[in-house]
Amino acid sequence: MSNTATTTKHRAASDGTLHHAFTPRTRAAFTRNSEPGSEITGYIVAMEEEPDRDFYTKAPKLNEDGTERMVPILIIQTDGTTKPYGPGLRKLWVRSGIADALIGACLDIGTRKPAVGGKVRIRFEGLGEPPARNFAAPKLYSATYEPPVDEEAC
Repeated sequence: MSNTATTTKHRAASDGTLHHAFTPRTRAAFTRNSEPGSEITGYIVAMEEEPDRDFYTKAPKLNEDGTERMVPILIIQTDGTTKPYGPGLRKLWVRSGIADALIGACLDIGTRKPAVGGKVRIRFEGLGEPPARNFAAPKLYSATYEPPVDEEAC
């Protein structure tokens, strides 16, 4: 009997490969199919940013000075009540309606911005009035925020 086993080349895993393998998958907190009344509650475990992209062309959006426009992102650890995915990390892009709700929630308690360790609840309330004919209706959100225990109010 002949040996037809193929030889495969193995190499050590890189830091990037290990990072992707052991990083939990982060799903979007709200999707285009989110219904009014859906909400997400959890603790902020990280705050990141990524380049803002045009929805249709996926080209990066630029500031007036030519630099890439960045979008802040909150990574929220949920407690498992956000179905259909169950417990896990959720990614929340802080722009437009979500930003307005979160800024209002922070100002209500006297802090300037959310911090890692703070507890946040964001609720999709529904759709507002379109700003003009043939425009999409803006999504309206409400939010509450509790700062981490060791953070002082301003």
